[in-house]
Amino acid sequence: MKFPELKIPNAVDVLENSIEGLIFSGAIRPETSLPSERKFAEDIGVSRTTLREALSRLRAKGLLRSRANRLQISDACG
Repeated sequence: MKFPELKIPNAVDVLENSIEGLIFSGAIRPETSLPSERKFAEDIGVSRTTLREALSRLRAKGLLRSRANRLQISDACG
């Protein structure tokens, strides 16, 4: 008997989807600055590496932008 392969999401996938959901639901508004990586990672209980990868993916999708050494939600999300 062959069992189907399970697709178990990793922490980066879950975090990326969670932040993206907050952006599209309007819970995080355009031009909102995100906390520093260190604080953000501590607040949500993930490693900075996990957070950094999720933020990198969101930046590649155009949902985040860098402005004055801070990450902000892109205007295009509003």
